[in-house]
Amino acid sequence: NFSCKKREETLQDVFSFHLMKSIKSLNPQNSRGVGAKTLLNNLYRPLMKINEQGKTTAYGAQSCTWNTSLELRCRLKNFYFSNGKKVVAQDYVRGMHNLFKPESPNPFVYLLKNIAGFENAFKNHKAAHLKIEAFSETELRFIFKNEDAEFINKLTHLSLIPFQTSDHIGYSGAFQVSKQTPSSLILSPHPYNKVKNQPTVQIYFIESENTALDLFKSQKLSIMRQLMTTEFHLLKKYPYKKTKQFRLDSLLFVSDSMSSKPLRQALSYALDYRKLQSLYKSEGLPGCPNLPKEFYNSDLCLNFAPKKAKLLFESLSDEIKNRTYHLAFSGGEDLKRGMEWVAFQWKKHLGVKFEIHSLEPGVFMSALKNKKYDVFRKSIYPQRYSCHGALELFHKDSPLTYLAQKSALFNNSLQKLETSKDMNLEKTLCTESLILLRDSFSRIPLGHYITYHLTHNDFKNWFINPMDQLDLSGLQKNGE
Repeated sequence: NFSCKKREETLQDVFSFHLMKSIKSLNPQNSRGVGAKTLLNNLYRPLMKINEQGKTTAYGAQSCTWNTSLELRCRLKNFYFSNGKKVVAQDYVRGMHNLFKPESPNPFVYLLKNIAGFENAFKNHKAAHLKIEAFSETELRFIFKNEDAEFINKLTHLSLIPFQTSDHIGYSGAFQVSKQTPSSLILSPHPYNKVKNQPTVQIYFIESENTALDLFKSQKLSIMRQLMTTEFHLLKKYPYKKTKQFRLDSLLFVSDSMSSKPLRQALSYALDYRKLQSLYKSEGLPGCPNLPKEFYNSDLCLNFAPKKAKLLFESLSDEIKNRTYHLAFSGGEDLKRGMEWVAFQWKKHLGVKFEIHSLEPGVFMSALKNKKYDVFRKSIYPQRYSCHGALELFHKDSPLTYLAQKSALFNNSLQKLETSKDMNLEKTLCTESLILLRDSFSRIPLGHYITYHLTHNDFKNWFINPMDQLDLSGLQKNGE
């Protein structure tokens, strides 16, 4: 009895949540995926971070200020690695240089592409060419070849963190890993960077959302992240937090079988987006851009137009009309229900047959890269909270080749957007780029995504930002 009572008290003192799969690497320069970002966001300290509202705020930096349009200076806060060594400007230089190691070329080097010396550094794998300098122990200086109005936003990226040595990162965030097993991770408060009375954190790796929900109900999890729509009735029973996600959920037309624009148009017009919104109980309307409305002007939504869709479809060759198509996705029951509904709509309004394939994440990504199926339902995560941060994924040279747009008009608009410093012009360019992307009919955007997270209200000063990063840097137990 005594041991049971002690265990219950321990559970109540530990902030716990789940991720759907384990983290392969604790190095944010190598890690991918939202789960990795959620964890690593609390272990390391970029110069800037994204707050609950999606705004870029100082984190490792006290401030970052443009001296000229081609020179940025960042002054550091006082914080430490877990061995007690103070983090200095040269540690950030070392971390950014690490992206250029010849033995492990890193795709995140593109974040630094406008810095003077980048081309030499990238070509020769010698980061010393790069004009990033420790001006003093507490001040960093970035010299640019081309103007980069987005650069302060780019400094939120988890690959741009301080390295203690060339071979060791060192924990510089609010927590450090104290225990790691195949099924869980335990984070202890950082000995030097923690807030007062900061609790221990336990992360469980649980693939089943139903299992995670049962653990939450029995108070073995402090929060239940991303509640399934079938469980929305629980919002009346438990306290919750709501997050507008900055992610581009889409139906992607990527295979050669989708090369016919009238076919893509027909499929786009044949979905009743209001009914899909109702199915998911979503605030964001499918068919509309996935970006916050403050980023663009006017109504840019695709419309449900079944008669137009039928006319377009009937104009196609019999070979195209009579094919059986394939729709692939990776995810749980929520996604499966949605994809079954989409396939039913296409059958109802066009008479076209779609088979649905539910794939494991690794198999799904391999199939997407090889364009094995006709349509893919994909969640796409931008690297930073801005219009350009989202739309650069569709650039002609995008590492996500299945998104790349070859349109010169689109890529020119994107180039102007990257260098714009005027907010009104930026909004106009964002709108222009979104229209060009919409009119390519290369994808169906599934609207602005809202997530709900249940909590027992045992803890305070935590939040989930629009990039789906759980920020525990100020975490405390309620009542302390």
